[in-house]
Amino acid sequence: MNCCHNTLSTPDSKLFKTTMAAVLIALWSCLLPAVASTDKTIEPFPQEPITMDNDEISRVITEIHQSRILLQKIIMNYHLFSVRGSDPVYNKAIETHTKTFAVLQSSLSKTLNKNQISDSSSLQSNWKSFNKLLSNNRSRLKKKRSVNAQLMDNMMASAELLMTDLVNISADISNIYHYETKPSIVKTRELSIIMQQLATHYAGRSSSSFGVSQKAQENEKTIDVLAKEFAGKLAELAQHKENNEEIKALFNRVNTKWRFIEKPLEDYTESSIPFLITRYSDHIITVLQKIASLYQ
Repeated sequence: MNCCHNTLSTPDSKLFKTTMAAVLIALWSCLLPAVASTDKTIEPFPQEPITMDNDEISRVITEIHQSRILLQKIIMNYHLFSVRGSDPVYNKAIETHTKTFAVLQSSLSKTLNKNQISDSSSLQSNWKSFNKLLSNNRSRLKKKRSVNAQLMDNMMASAELLMTDLVNISADISNIYHYETKPSIVKTRELSIIMQQLATHYAGRSSSSFGVSQKAQENEKTIDVLAKEFAGKLAELAQHKENNEEIKALFNRVNTKWRFIEKPLEDYTESSIPFLITRYSDHIITVLQKIASLYQ
């Protein structure tokens, strides 16, 4: 019986092993393409925008405001450079403000690209165009050549486009992140912008380029209108409920300086004192920026 049992079990055992081996080979053959396919189809997750916190948003919007002031200062000093016959003091001021603006523009472009907020190509292109035209016009003045009307038109047009870029970018950031700057800060910065516009326009009237670039002046408010606007907004903000004793003291300083230049600005067609106006305006803007920081 044992002999018969061993004889019968051996073929069955071999058959079972052979069958199982075939099944395993078949399964392995099916799995290999799937494994290979899995390795090939792994893709990285799409990159998500890097979000900014409120502190960074506030910093960027502040830098944009500073850039707007700087751009106007560059133009103002260009006019003074023209008035004073290529005075190196104003040439140095142009270079300083230009370098600072370039640093802010580069930082802003990186922020826009990193956070996928908007395309910075327009900002970069308009800055490059303005800077090149500014350099060309300065070179002409250094060589005692007359101001070229077309170059002035192009420079001022580039400046206007650049200013529009800055305003739009600030609005885009606020909208995307639902960020709202405190109204008191907005009003203080608006006063700074108006004050710088007054100084820049007044310096422009005194320069050799006055009347050359009419296209850039067509849609601008006249100096006397801007002066009345500044006076009204200044009086209103000086009475703001948030004003503590330190802020009130700073507004008194602004008012003291403003009284010296208010009348000449309102009667701008009857006088020409650009160096006094620009010096006092610089002081007023510095104090206003201090007030804005205290409103934070």
